[in-house]
Amino acid sequence: MKIKHVCVSDIDGGAARAAYRLHLGLTQAGQDSTMLVGKKHSNDPRVVRFDPRPDAVSRFKRRARRAWLEQALRYHTGRAEQGFDLFSDDRSRFGAEVAEQCRDAEIINLHWVAGFVDWREFFSAIPKRAGVVWTLHDMGPFTGGCHYDNGCGRFREQCGQCPLLKKRNDHDFSLQVWTRKKTALEALDPARVRFAADSHWLADEARRSSLFGRFDVRAIHYGLDAEAFAPRDRAHAREVLGIPAEKKVLLFGAYSVNDRRKGYPELVEALAKLQTPDVVLVTIGAGKIPAQASHPTIHLGSIGNDRVLSMIYSAADVFVLPSLQEAFGQTALESIACGTPVAAFDAGGIPDIVRPEQTGLLARVGDSTGLAVAIDRLLGAPALRAEMSRVGREIVLREFTLATQAENYVRLYESLLSGKSL
Repeated sequence: MKIKHVCVSDIDGGAARAAYRLHLGLTQAGQDSTMLVGKKHSNDPRVVRFDPRPDAVSRFKRRARRAWLEQALRYHTGRAEQGFDLFSDDRSRFGAEVAEQCRDAEIINLHWVAGFVDWREFFSAIPKRAGVVWTLHDMGPFTGGCHYDNGCGRFREQCGQCPLLKKRNDHDFSLQVWTRKKTALEALDPARVRFAADSHWLADEARRSSLFGRFDVRAIHYGLDAEAFAPRDRAHAREVLGIPAEKKVLLFGAYSVNDRRKGYPELVEALAKLQTPDVVLVTIGAGKIPAQASHPTIHLGSIGNDRVLSMIYSAADVFVLPSLQEAFGQTALESIACGTPVAAFDAGGIPDIVRPEQTGLLARVGDSTGLAVAIDRLLGAPALRAEMSRVGREIVLREFTLATQAENYVRLYESLLSGKSL
């Protein structure tokens, strides 16, 4: 099969890395997989950077459309001033140009495409013979613009009165985005479209949405390279990274450590309630870590190399995932693959991988006291951590490899092309 993945980037960001890993798994399985991306960061020759039309008229139209769209988004959201979560339009300055570079594909697999793919133009221009799979990495595709609804729930009926918008009413910008998405989807034949969510929670939310109700939605978990993400020697890892050998080490990581949804304030509250002495917090991610933690903190910055990441995970005693809403929790999967158990909130799709008493411990969302209790229990029980390390590694090898993910997607693609359901 000729499979083309469409994504804003190949390896910059969690969703992009997940898309690229799927592409790698399919390539290793012998499939003809390529990626079309807005920004290319890897050296993979099968990843192609989107090349917009070079003529002067097209360039002028893109610039004008981009300025107009950005102005409209700023006017309605005010997100730069208020620090709100990400909010996206369904439109793009590229119009139908992205679809034009997908005409050779039998399967078009969309990923994180906000600001890159224009819904109406894209779905109108893709070849009728092509099957479309959309891998959902967050809630954005089935809402009126937010990527996580923070419990709003309005996407189940229709959007409007959006908490993220500066101008809120029943006919606000979120309803306009929702209406355009609905119109674009109504033109699609459900027989040639599938949605694949990265967790059971996200799949359930998509099925309950007012936009995706008539489409086939299923959960297919992420996979990873289990050789790159594998347990490393803890003492050596700490020596290389400059982490004190004798301390209890907690690890926290996020694409942006200042993303409110990632729960850093709740982590700070939990740290202040810990009973375990000699704890050091290690953080990874873009941006400067806020200085509120009650324990010594080592910030390693943004790490792009998987083997270096595996050393960091292996250096930790416990990985902490205090996200308040999360589609899956790819960092938790990486940590468990490296033999480090996870203490987390039971948010969204996190329980798909953080399984109580097997790969980690869970607390109720936002319960910093419960999170502290889970961390203390793990730090105080070396035998329990060792057993979770063993069991977690077995689960990853059985359920979360690139080969397993690729096999599940191949079955999905084949069912789509054959017109049969799985």
